[in-house]
Amino acid sequence: MLMAVATISARGSAQVQVQAQTQTQAPEGLDRRLEVTREYTPNVGPAGKLPIEPNMTDTVRLRPEVTYRITPVAGPVSFEVRAFEPASVSTARWDPGRPLYLRAGLGLPLQSTLDLYFTPRMAAGSSLGLYVNHRGAYSKLRNDFGVKADATETYNGVGLWGSRRWARYELKGDVSYTHRRYDMYGTDEVPDDSSFEWMTASWNRVGGNVGFGDDFTDLSRLNFHVGLDGGYTRRNDIRVFDSSYYRIGHMYRPSQADGELSLRLGRELRTGHALEAEFRGRMGKHYAEVYDNTASITTNEADNRFSSASVAVRYDLSTGGLRLRVGGDLYYVYNQYYGQDGVRLRPALELSYDVAGGRFVPFARVSSRIVDGSMEALSRTNPYVTTYGATGLATDALMGFEGDVGGVFTYRLSGGASLLRDYNIMCPEYGDLYRPMTFNPVAMRGRRYTAGAEFGLRNVGGFSARLYGNVYTHELRPEVDYVSYDLPDDAWGSDSYYEWSLSVLPGLPEFDAGAEVSYSHKDVFRIKAGVEVTGKRRFRTETYYLSPSLESHFLKGVTIPTVADVSLEVEFRVQSDFWVFVEGRNLAGLGGHKLYPWPYYRGRGANVMAGIEMVF
Repeated sequence: MLMAVATISARGSAQVQVQAQTQTQAPEGLDRRLEVTREYTPNVGPAGKLPIEPNMTDTVRLRPEVTYRITPVAGPVSFEVRAFEPASVSTARWDPGRPLYLRAGLGLPLQSTLDLYFTPRMAAGSSLGLYVNHRGAYSKLRNDFGVKADATETYNGVGLWGSRRWARYELKGDVSYTHRRYDMYGTDEVPDDSSFEWMTASWNRVGGNVGFGDDFTDLSRLNFHVGLDGGYTRRNDIRVFDSSYYRIGHMYRPSQADGELSLRLGRELRTGHALEAEFRGRMGKHYAEVYDNTASITTNEADNRFSSASVAVRYDLSTGGLRLRVGGDLYYVYNQYYGQDGVRLRPALELSYDVAGGRFVPFARVSSRIVDGSMEALSRTNPYVTTYGATGLATDALMGFEGDVGGVFTYRLSGGASLLRDYNIMCPEYGDLYRPMTFNPVAMRGRRYTAGAEFGLRNVGGFSARLYGNVYTHELRPEVDYVSYDLPDDAWGSDSYYEWSLSVLPGLPEFDAGAEVSYSHKDVFRIKAGVEVTGKRRFRTETYYLSPSLESHFLKGVTIPTVADVSLEVEFRVQSDFWVFVEGRNLAGLGGHKLYPWPYYRGRGANVMAGIEMVF
């Protein structure tokens, strides 16, 4: 029989004593006993990590996903000075236990803003919500012709969204209605007739999207996602004026119907190797209702048909510091009005190598994209556009290096070029008497070269900062070349000119730059100041009929000088779920600085807005 007893003696060092007692069948009167003592001193040191890489699939997701941004004005694009900042919702302030989020404010000159998100259902596997967004500015502006005109800009949108998850799949959907209105105040004079009405660009859209499939976070199995997006856009009646001498009723009312189908597939072949493919197909029609002076209607059933399709295939390799994503894109483009009907193949490449733990990462990228020339897309860039454009294709090549030093300092230096085909640029067009400035898209071809730098500082003692700058060089020509010539005097009753294409200037800036610095104190107080600078832009009209008195405005082109938008934002938390804010825009306007989103359309001067932000 074997028995072990362990005891701990109370001496200077921890000691373990093990006693082993053995009893055997021995001759009577014989007894043997063995005792063993061994000292043991415990050591305390760092814990060793298991040499096993954990395999985790994080399926926890925040729903509703309020990190999306809702853009209530013309979609953010390069080279545009925007009147409003996009509305946004911060996940840091969204409390999933409270269904209502509200942000509201008023400003001077008269402005208003409202964001409302109501989420009555937030179950584990499903969610349902309603949102309302509003932006408005209502003051008058004095344009370059010396006319002080109504310059209302307003955006109103309402939508309903929802999601439902079944195991690894999720169904999402969104239905929305938006209304955008812009007074067209770029005109040279106002008639004395009291029945005069300013022209307005008023855009309405009903749209929706639905998607079903995986989220592509775990490619160890086949992932897929199918989506459908579409809508109907209509521009309201355009009214000029109505008098006993000269009557123009509803002149032109364009509309657009469009839809897009997408399918994405992805699968990991083995560790570090994956294959993905995506298909996108889009089609639509432009319509137009034209009114003559007697209010009879002429309807063009299908003014223009357009469609596009793309197939993208990518092979992903990830090993050590090397990241490689290589493949190709096959595009098909059709545009009835512009005579586009063809197939193009473009390469795709994303290559980077982490040399020093993220502190220095050289990269090279080649990608292509379809540039939407539909009326709806162009109106998001320039609300004063009057028609649709070509369907463009852009191929971008970029190379440089970037890095992240200690999660505090980030940088990026890069340079590249873009090959542009059927690229739409906006040309100002002067029309008939009392008609404000409008813009027509012109299809261009050529190249654009870019060199840029960006630096960032992340939360050092509550401070964060960002600084960026880009320089551009453009070599663009119209897709179709025409020469300019004089019309006979008797054709229009005066010495007029017909000019097209060869005189086009694209209105793209020579550079853009910006800086932003913010300070946050214990999530109670935050202040942010910034400036955005857009370099000089030169425009020249594409097609027009002019009298000699207007030659200086158009034949010689229009130049917008360098502009700078200076902003300041302050937020203060009154309670855990109640904030107040104050925002100032174009503060340089206090010194007379003018912003120009487009030729003859001055932006607003210095303005301020104050309001509240609540979760309840």
